[in-house]
Amino acid sequence: MHKLRVHYVPNQTHRVLVAKLERVPKIKGACIFVPLAEEWYKRKPQLEEMARSGARKVFLWGDGKRHHESYWFTRESGIKVKINVDYHDDARARKPADFGSHMFYTKNDGVKIFTPVPIESFSELAPNKHPTRMEKFLAKAKGEGIKFGTNEVALTIDLDGVIGLPVLEDWIYHDGLLPEQVVELVRNLGTRIFRLDIGGLYQTN
Repeated sequence: MHKLRVHYVPNQTHRVLVAKLERVPKIKGACIFVPLAEEWYKRKPQLEEMARSGARKVFLWGDGKRHHESYWFTRESGIKVKINVDYHDDARARKPADFGSHMFYTKNDGVKIFTPVPIESFSELAPNKHPTRMEKFLAKAKGEGIKFGTNEVALTIDLDGVIGLPVLEDWIYHDGLLPEQVVELVRNLGTRIFRLDIGGLYQTN
């Protein structure tokens, strides 16, 4: 049986997470967890090589400020659309590619991008706001993704858009998505997803 390779940044948070996941029989039987280099200058060429691979892959990056590693993971992978499930659009036009601009660079590479509407003001982040913004985006993301074929979609998920998870304090929001809603999106897109990357968990030392 072919196992899905799940590559991860070997920080302490991911080591604990991977150790737990490997104890789940269904996951252990379906996945191989592969640590990447700890240093970014060594990890970047690994991601570039992975991007050009013809096999479906998963990548676990670090906290929210490392979201741009997703760009190198999906660049030159042959995808036709990249969906950014995040509380931010990450499509600012600035150099170099970072956590706030990586989707801009993906678009410049000729890949269609689908991101949430940028936040217009911090009043939109009020804890009592009805949770419709991210839910509407998720519904649109599903509708966008199912237009594409097998292995044509990249899905990047920043967990600051999911409530109840340990993320950087500056990016804790109260009107995000439930984990089950994100899982459902992955299930709906199924084999259309060629590259799946997830990150944003607070990094412990």
